[in-house]
This record gives sequence, C-alpha cells and structure tokens, in this order.
Amino acid sequence: AFHLNNLKELYSAMKKMPAVSDPQEATCSDHGRPLELFCESCDTLICISCSVHSHKHHEYDLVTEIYSKQCQKLRECLSPVEAKKEVLKNFLSALAEKEGEIRERGEGVLEEIHKMVEKMMDVLRQSERKLTEQAKRVIDDKLKVLSEQVKSAEASLHLLEDVGDYVEQSLKTGSPQQVLGSKKQMMKHMSEVTAGINVEGLHPKEKADFILSKSIKSLHHIGDIISGSVALQQCRVKKIDHITPTDTTRSLSISIKAPNSSLFEGSTTGQFQYPCDIAIDRQGLVYVADFFNNRIQKFSPCGKFITEFGDKGAGSGSLNEPNGITIDTAVSGLVYVSERSNHCISVFNNEGVFISSFGREGSNVNEFYEPLGLTFDKNGFLY
Repeated sequence: AFHLNNLKELYSAMKKMPAVSDPQEATCSDHGRPLELFCESCDTLICISCSVHSHKHHEYDLVTEIYSKQCQKLRECLSPVEAKKEVLKNFLSALAEKEGEIRERGEGVLEEIHKMVEKMMDVLRQSERKLTEQAKRVIDDKLKVLSEQVKSAEASLHLLEDVGDYVEQSLKTGSPQQVLGSKKQMMKHMSEVTAGINVEGLHPKEKADFILSKSIKSLHHIGDIISGSVALQQCRVKKIDHITPTDTTRSLSISIKAPNSSLFEGSTTGQFQYPCDIAIDRQGLVYVADFFNNRIQKFSPCGKFITEFGDKGAGSGSLNEPNGITIDTAVSGLVYVSERSNHCISVFNNEGVFISSFGREGSNVNEFYEPLGLTFDKNGFLY
C-alpha cells in the first residue's frame, strides 16, 4: 500500500528536481549534446547520439513534436488525482461538520449536566436547611429544658444563700438575746427552705444523646436527627416476618425499629446504644442489633438477658455497626446480620458462634455499600 510517508518522500524528491526554463539548455550527460529527442520506450529525454547507440531500436521523436502528446498523458493521469482530491475535500468537510455537531451537542450536554447538578444542589440545600432546622429544634428543646432547670436551681441557690447570709449576719452582729430570741424562727425558716429543695434527686433532664441518622433515601431526605428522649415515640414496626395460625391463637414475628432508648442506654448487658433491628427465633427468643455497641444481644420472650455475641472489628465473628438482623426460622435457624461499616453479611448460629460471612464493599455482584436490613421470603431466599 502507498502510505502518506511515501507521498511525502515523492513530494520531497519532486521539489529537489532542478527547474529547466529553456529546453535548449538541457544537455546529455553522456555525450554533451542537446536533449532534443524523447524516448517513449524509456520515457526519458535523449540526444541524437543516444538515438543511434543505447536507444537505437527504441521509439523516439523530437521533443517539439511529441510534447503535446505527452502533456495529454500527464493530464489523463491527473484525472484520478483530482477525483481523489474532491473526495478528500468532501470528507474533510463532513469531518468538520461532525466536529461542529459533536462540539455543539457536547456543550448542550455539559449545560444539561450543570443545570441538573444545580437543581440537585438546590434540593440538597433545601434538605440541609430542613435537617439543620430539625437539629436546631432538638438542640433548642434540650437547652430550653436545661435552661429551666438552671433558673430553678439558681433561684433555689439564691434562696439558700439569702437564708444562710441572714443567719450568718445575725450571728455576727446580733446580741445573744437577739440571736436566741429569733433562733426558733430562723431554724423553722431554714427547715422549711431546705425541705423544699431536694438536692439528692437533682440531675440534668436532658443529655447530648442525639445523633445524625444518615438514612439517605433521596435528595429530599438525607437523614434524621434522632434523640434518646424521643426514641420511644419513634419506635415503629419495621417488618412482619411471618404469621403462624394455630387452633386457638395466631402468633407473629415482628421487627421493631427504635432509633434510641434513653431507658436502657449504655454498654453493659441489657443496655443499648442505638438499637437498630430485632428478630425473633422459633423459640420466641429475641435478638437485638445493638448498633453502637457492635454486638447482638439475646433475650428471653419476657426480656431477660441471655447472652451477647460480636465485638467491634472486621475479623471473623466481629461486628462493625450491625444495623439489620433476621433469622432463617423455616430451615436452619441461623442468624444473619448486616454490617454497615464492614459492608457485609455475617452468619451465626443461635448460640452466637460465627459460621461465615459474605460480601464486601463495592457495587458488583456479592458486594454491598452499607447494607441495611435483611429478610427471608416464603421460599427461603434472603433479601
């Protein structure tokens, strides 16, 4: 194939050829005579001596006679050159047109992306404002309660200080007769004041027990502010695993989602730090996903603590922010736990012994990103 490099070499060679303005000046390099003849057999200029020696039996003619004929042959060779030039010009024009279309379309798409992101940012800003207002309401409510406690405590303190100052002043400046004369009254007054103030039962009615729950359901809902003091009000049924009819009763296995509970907050057995999910096995035993304590707690049907399993980590049997739990009550009785920060599902037996785990962080098959919630269908498939 004749490539672009070949064309460049040919063009360079043509540029290097000497331009001859007067044909009479061209002489034969062998005989020194004018090149007045053109050999058609060899397609080259020759002199009269060449015609009787090296070109003796070739077809040749005078340059002046054959020039027009050879020019016509050159013009005929130019025809495909011109045709291909036209094709290439049309192709370049088409390329330029497509380039313009691509650039125009690209500008349109980039503008659409910009507008889309701007709209998303507007929605996110609205969500941010809503979430910020929600957080401020929780903060203000808690601070209001504490402020009222502060006012009450300060008023009580001032009252005690006034009583104490009065008694101290009486002892310093009063005569024995005055002090003893008003002793009964002062003691009664002090007794009444101190009786009305119960310092043993004093404790802050609010705690810094609110968190940001990053439950991004959509751009319009990027999370909630969960406070321990309102956790019981926010408990709700998350799912019903199954309903088992008998002759006289119907029993359900349900999961309750409670963001937090100030009644049982803590890290000791039977206490929780943001319990996320529960599951009930075939014996009615209750398993609780204790999120911030990185464990599963097991209770009797009446709420008596039985055991716990899991500790914070990424190894076998460890848990990292367990936020979902379900039990294969139909077949194996195994306990399946979704781990938010380990991006996996861990499997335990009903005694809390680690069996296996599956999944890792990612978006491909058998990969998760902060998995939340688990359930089995009637055919035993895990979702």
